Amino acid sequence: MLGSLEFFTRIVAAVYSFFFGPDCGIFRDVRFTGHGKRVLVSGCDSGIGLRAAERLHKAGYQVLAGCLSDQSDGAKKLSLLKGPHPVVVLQLDITKQDSVREALKKAEVQEKGLWGLVNNAGVCVLGEFEWMTQEQVEHTFGVNVLGTLRLSKACLPYIRKSKGRLVTITTVMAVSSFPGMSVYCASKFALETFCDVLRIELSRHGAHASVIRPGDLVKHTRILEAQKSHAQDMWNAMDSEQQSLYEPYMAAFISGRANSGGMLGTEELDDSPVFGHIEHALGAARPRARYMSDKSLWPVFLRFLALLPTTLSDALQSFCYRVIFLHYGSQFAEKSAAEKVR
Repeated sequence: MLGSLEFFTRIVAAVYSFFFGPDCGIFRDVRFTGHGKRVLVSGCDSGIGLRAAERLHKAGYQVLAGCLSDQSDGAKKLSLLKGPHPVVVLQLDITKQDSVREALKKAEVQEKGLWGLVNNAGVCVLGEFEWMTQEQVEHTFGVNVLGTLRLSKACLPYIRKSKGRLVTITTVMAVSSFPGMSVYCASKFALETFCDVLRIELSRHGAHASVIRPGDLVKHTRILEAQKSHAQDMWNAMDSEQQSLYEPYMAAFISGRANSGGMLGTEELDDSPVFGHIEHALGAARPRARYMSDKSLWPVFLRFLALLPTTLSDALQSFCYRVIFLHYGSQFAEKSAAEKVR
């Protein structure tokens, strides 16, 4: 089954690239080059943010790389990038107003301006809603929603003045939510709504707002590195009735869904269209409102779900949740572990 899935995924990827890739006819419009334009990217400690900062630096942008820790591997790597416009590494915690203020002060945005913002920083805690602790819910919204809005609000006057770009990373799950990801999906849906309104508000000033929806890039990021710890916190917060009810199912979920991140993603991070889409959103004269940055069959499946009656879509999601993510997810995790041993 997985072999067939891989074959069809390659077919969809080819069709996607032909019709919707950033270099196809739909996207073939006037582009600006970096030429020292100043762009702030949040969440550059690892994963998408780190690679986006590297790509934008290579494209000629003056990258302001926001890192939760200025001593992280990503921060150290970016600080070594030189050239006409060396990367400026900023210690940035988007959940704290003082941190945002100090980062923008260090970046001298008031004096030198700002062309673009890439809202990338985010967190994800997997688990059914009943399992999750209130602290996990509030932390997810505190980072993904309130943190993103806090940084956007601070940067907005400068983006408006430069007629620049505000780009926000959401998720392919913004098309349709999925079991086990209720709080994460809710936070990303909030960002989609925020950006829909912001796009209209900014258009009056000649600036643009776009959202980018990456697919399953979990194995290339650290977004789930604390998932086992989160699961333990969930378990500890349950009462005896909940533990008795959910114990076998929760174990299957953790071993299958949480440990199999990347099952539907690209083999290499650079293979993802997300980075070309970030560059397009920042540099095109006519950036898109939304970019679907997933080459797999997943976006097609989610759009298909949206067309079905609720009873059918719910039944199909439940089936896929049990069979693909719990059963095949467990096999995928076991296969990955065996490959690491070899």
